[in-house]
Amino acid sequence: MGKKEERKEIKEKLDRLASSERLSESEKISESLLEMDEVRDAEVIMTFYPLKDEPDIREFNRKLKIMGKRVVFPVMNSDSTITPVEGKVWKFTKKEFSVMEPDGMNPEVKPSDIDLVLVPLVGFDGELNRLGHGKGFYDRFLEGYNGITIGISYSVQKLEKITVSEYDRKLSKIITGKEIYC
Repeated sequence: MGKKEERKEIKEKLDRLASSERLSESEKISESLLEMDEVRDAEVIMTFYPLKDEPDIREFNRKLKIMGKRVVFPVMNSDSTITPVEGKVWKFTKKEFSVMEPDGMNPEVKPSDIDLVLVPLVGFDGELNRLGHGKGFYDRFLEGYNGITIGISYSVQKLEKITVSEYDRKLSKIITGKEIYC
């Protein structure tokens, strides 16, 4: 099975996932993240504004700000790269690919200044391989990033084995509402 078929299989699983299960797993993911040493120890965290099929970590993002963390969000560029910007202004606008990005004048952050990156994904396997949406944004970003990466996912998005290419980057950990893979 190739990546296209893997994405289709996972989308079908997500379509069957009850909203109550989405809410429950999202809450458990946020609780687990707040208890992780990687989150407590990080000063600068790149997170994301979730798409409709991704765990809702918006409340977790707000708690990071309350904890005094520098919270960074990805801006998706037309050349399939990511520019990390600090979330100084917490207003978001839907941009290309339906991704919510911060509005206003948010300062750019060097990837080397980011301690931890939370990575959205379409699917994953037990070997910490990530299946993305297929545009390569995060793979390009993570290629030069040497910090900690944690994938955020619903448990139904796990496959036995993900098809991996030379450009794909393994994650440090993957967290679902039911388990943490490391």
